[in-house]
This record gives sequence, structure tokens and C-alpha cells, in this order.
Amino acid sequence: MDWFEEMEKKKPTRKEKGERTRKELFDAAMSLYTKKGYERVTVEDICAKAGVSKGAFYTHFMSKDQVVLETFLKADDFYREVFPQLDQEKSCIDKLRAFGRLAMGNIVNQGPMVIRVSYYGQIAPGRENAPIASRERPLYKLTEQLIREGQEKGEIRTDIPSAAITEMVIHAIRGIVYDWCLQQGEFDLEECGGILFQMLLEGLQSPH
Repeated sequence: MDWFEEMEKKKPTRKEKGERTRKELFDAAMSLYTKKGYERVTVEDICAKAGVSKGAFYTHFMSKDQVVLETFLKADDFYREVFPQLDQEKSCIDKLRAFGRLAMGNIVNQGPMVIRVSYYGQIAPGRENAPIASRERPLYKLTEQLIREGQEKGEIRTDIPSAAITEMVIHAIRGIVYDWCLQQGEFDLEECGGILFQMLLEGLQSPH
């Protein structure tokens, strides 16, 4: 292979360029949202910081709202990806515990800044609904699947419907994540989340 062929081989593909541009736009938006406030940032601001045209922006995102949704879409992909791994756990209680631990770890990896901005983007003025709270998201569906499985096996109490238990579990997760964001990530979310989950799961176990 000669020098020209070698250099051509090293050139990024169109897909790689697109992924890099999308990440640059996402990082630029998150940085601006944090510094200026979500409602004060425009698409033009994001493009200027990322060094791309508005046309390039709209190739990847429909609006500045969708940049925020990227965080939750990535989280949803993560939940789908790790869920099959839970089969290695012996009981449904253990599966729920592992699922919670993995979810908290994923949130920590994103960092409090990204999560704070993402949450605010869901409750910003003018927004009528928040996709983060959709019951169709994998976090809800997969959690309820584990709870129903546990109820069917006699591991989890059945006096409360699976959907109601799921709501309470999600409320608890969202609450501790919110507090973690308020405190700028100053406490160990994985450790504290594990303690919270343990307390929840003890209350969910079916009496024998």
C-alpha cells in the first residue's frame, strides 16, 4: 500500500464525521445551557460554539430541546443493553438490585452537569409534557417486567399492583438523582443509591 492509499484509509468516514459533529453540538449545547441557562441559549449560540452551520445542526437535531433528549435516549439504549445481563442473577430481587446499581453507575458517568441540564430542559417554561416521565420508556417497562416476574414467583408482595410499585421505585430513583444534582455530585450516588434500593427492596419482599 503506497502513501496515498494509506492516507485515504486513515480519513474519517462520513459516518464518523457525522458522529463527531453530533457530539460537538451536544457538548457545546450542554456547556452553554450550564453557563447561560437553558432558556437563554439559541440554536445560533450552539452552532457558533461548535463551529458548525445551522444546516449541520438541523441535520442532527430538530431543535435545542432534542439535544437535551439525547441524554435520555442514550440512557434508554443503555437500559436495553444491560437488561439481558440481569439473567445471571439468581432472584428477581437480585435483578432489581443489579439494575438499580447499573442505572446509578450510568448516571454518574454522565456527570451532574449533564443530568441537571437534562432535567431542567424537561420542566423549562413553555414545555407541556416531559418525555423523561413517559411510561413507555425502557426504565419503566423493564422495571415493571422484573417486578411482575418477582410477584409471579412469590418473591415480591402482590398486595400492590406492579405498575404502582414501579412508580414508587422510579420516584425514589429520580429523587436521589435530583438531590445529587442539587449537591453538585458531592456524595457517592452509587453507594447512597445502593442503600436506598436495599431499603426499598426489603419493603417489597413477599412475607414468608
